[in-house]
Amino acid sequence: MVGYGFARFRFPGRDVLFGICLATMMLPFIVTVIPRFVLFRNIGLFDTLTRHPVRKKVYDCATCLNRHHPKWAWCSLVWVAWTDVYIRLCSMGVIHDLRII
Repeated sequence: MVGYGFARFRFPGRDVLFGICLATMMLPFIVTVIPRFVLFRNIGLFDTLTRHPVRKKVYDCATCLNRHHPKWAWCSLVWVAWTDVYIRLCSMGVIHDLRII
């Protein structure tokens, strides 16, 4: 909603106000990064991945999923391309819809 107002209306100080709006959206994350790091380090949750077998197993599983992600991304891309071609051919009347409903 605010972005529409900035794009649609021209008024003095628009760029400064837009910068302030962006800063308020980005600032909270940046401000909390270092305190979160200090908190996790002080309560002993920093660099403890190898000491907890459950956490290590979850990390290994996520690593495996990330390793195989490109293969599944290509499969998904090919499937979407095939679906797009099928819909275009159906809409042009070259082939009829093969669904049985």
